Amino acid sequence: MANRWAFKSDVSFLEKISMGAVGTHRVFEHLRAQGHNPLELERGSMSFKIWKNIKIKRIRVPDILCVACGRRVESRAKTTFEISMSHSLSDPERGWDYGLNDSDFVALVICRRVSDRPIDW
Repeated sequence: MANRWAFKSDVSFLEKISMGAVGTHRVFEHLRAQGHNPLELERGSMSFKIWKNIKIKRIRVPDILCVACGRRVESRAKTTFEISMSHSLSDPERGWDYGLNDSDFVALVICRRVSDRPIDW
């Protein structure tokens, strides 16, 4: 895949990865404050590292699992409050909830930029 075209610039990609990590950290802290015992379920969702060999593309795996109650949470960091996730009407395997169970939660976290660097949220 040497000649593959990138859809996002490197800076934009770094912004999205870092915002997601910050958002997942916030949800993790919030769950812990409510008495849950959270565990990072999808490896790398709380860091900037990209696990090419671990992360499964096109399958949504919740980011956090509470080991006490079994609750799974998908964390979505946003710059504006909107309910949106990757989705495709033409491919059922790209539905916004593909891979999630009916009992899973989706946490929306609003992120605000705190400086000019793409990692400062």
